[in-house]
Amino acid sequence: MTLAYRLSIWRRRRTDDASTPRRTASRAVTLLTVLAAVAALLAGTGALVADNLLVPVTWQATTTASDDGRHLLGGTTTSTLTIVEPTAGERLWVFAPAVAWCLTAVACGLLLRRVVRTTETGDAFHPDNARHLRQVGTVVLSGGLLAAAVATAGHLVLVRGAVAAGSLTAPGATDPAGEVVVPVTAFAVAATLWGVAVLLRHGAAMRDELRGLV
Repeated sequence: MTLAYRLSIWRRRRTDDASTPRRTASRAVTLLTVLAAVAALLAGTGALVADNLLVPVTWQATTTASDDGRHLLGGTTTSTLTIVEPTAGERLWVFAPAVAWCLTAVACGLLLRRVVRTTETGDAFHPDNARHLRQVGTVVLSGGLLAAAVATAGHLVLVRGAVAAGSLTAPGATDPAGEVVVPVTAFAVAATLWGVAVLLRHGAAMRDELRGLV
């Protein structure tokens, strides 16, 4: 066995050993993406199989005062609307936000795979990483806003249907409406990712400056 042949085998082994963690990272991202997408769908599956649907409702309660007039009770109140034997359309309105979150998880997984690929060389401050993380944050926020908008629209449609059927008539209760969903978690996750992206961008700039000084 010649020395050149031995060196080629040694280099090939080193390349294979170095690529193993990379493949593991890519597989981990793929697995997490699949799990997140499935979890999002499972979270909304109950709306497709449940006997009843529960919809949050806000309404204005008539204000009543205490005998001495110092205490007032009333204003915006939150209750739960139970829909017995829901139709397919009503089930889809409640299930739709889960579909939005599933698509968001898939899109984020694809972008995170790009981040993993750019770190294959062991360079955490690759110029593309900051851009990819900003994109992930934007996708998370967009998906959260979409899911919240669909959920809010579904609440509005279902509550209006109940009002039209005369199901939301109660003494002292006026102006029933569906609950407005605010994607607080999506805002927090997106802000965190954008912050990390800024740090990576500054790190890449500092590394380039140091290379220029050497």
